[in-house]
Amino acid sequence: MTLLISEIISGTTYLAKVVPKHLETIIDYIEQLIASQVIPFYNQLTALFASLDAGQQQTIMENIENVGTKIASTASEFIRGTLEAIPSILSWFPNAATVLVFSLLATFFISKDWEKLKRIFSKLLPNKAKESGKSVFKDLQKALVGFIRAQATLISITTIIVLIGLLILRVDYAITISLIIGLVDILPYLGTGLVFVPWIIFEFVAGDPNLAIGLIVLYVVVVVQRQVMEPKILSSSIGLDPLATLVALFVGFKLIGFLGLIVGPVVLVIINTLQRTGVLQEIWSYIKGPDKRPTE
Repeated sequence: MTLLISEIISGTTYLAKVVPKHLETIIDYIEQLIASQVIPFYNQLTALFASLDAGQQQTIMENIENVGTKIASTASEFIRGTLEAIPSILSWFPNAATVLVFSLLATFFISKDWEKLKRIFSKLLPNKAKESGKSVFKDLQKALVGFIRAQATLISITTIIVLIGLLILRVDYAITISLIIGLVDILPYLGTGLVFVPWIIFEFVAGDPNLAIGLIVLYVVVVVQRQVMEPKILSSSIGLDPLATLVALFVGFKLIGFLGLIVGPVVLVIINTLQRTGVLQEIWSYIKGPDKRPTE
């Protein structure tokens, strides 16, 4: 344990010194690329344009103006839409603050009188409803714990794969870097790419294509295993069918974004619990009403 802590401390100290220098190297490379490639290419295009006749120049200018007009209209629509959305976003904050305050107050008073409320609801609710509510609550607790356990498992797998890959590539402070990448894997959308992509670019710029290619392979392996393992691990931890879990993740993500990756499986757990306890069947029977078919 002491050796691990020492490795992490020395690794973070090393990265704190090296990473800013690597960023400066990438910026210098971009500046040199613009000076040596982009500007000469622009000058060549200018000389080529000057050598054309008036009709060809006019055609090129009209095409450029058309493209510029389309870009400008698209940008103006985007800016207008963004500016129009700002008032609604600003108006959302007071509402959100109000909801948060009332939620905190309600939570405080409910927790204060929890036992009293339990006795009241216990008297009002029928036994069937109480049993169904307990089952739903237990399944939600199980799903929450399973979700946290699944994410911890996925992060651990990512960390181990990255550690093995970095050790094979003979990268210094592989333990520290793999732990950082494992923690970054929690972030939505960005994930491990937040570390791998700039690192790969730097290695190409620094003149080490072999390490860059190795990092690309490692990054692809990490992304693929995450996509393959996540539905399976989530389904086994939460106790749902893998295909149903995958559909819930996809639908939740499409409807409400990253939060849907949590809400989707939770809704699926609730539906599954209601179906298992017979609540859905009772609701459906109530909607259909009594069977009015004549008896023989």
